[in-house]
Amino acid sequence: MLYSYLDRFPALNGVDLTVARGEKRPCSARTAPAKSTLLKVLNGLVFPTAGMFTAFGEPITEDTLEDEQALHR
Repeated sequence: MLYSYLDRFPALNGVDLTVARGEKRPCSARTAPAKSTLLKVLNGLVFPTAGMFTAFGEPITEDTLEDEQALHR
């Protein structure tokens, strides 16, 4: 997964993370923007510039997140 700010400044590059249900993982990185950007992706606040984010084997996109939010309104 890749996320770049303004399409020029990569905050995440080559991220491959697998976390099992109920598992806890520490979040560490060389820079603060990398950690905060990863948490933003995991919470659906931003979406990868390249690559994909999946949860439970399903891709998470802006469209799928909006559909899920609409179900809970």
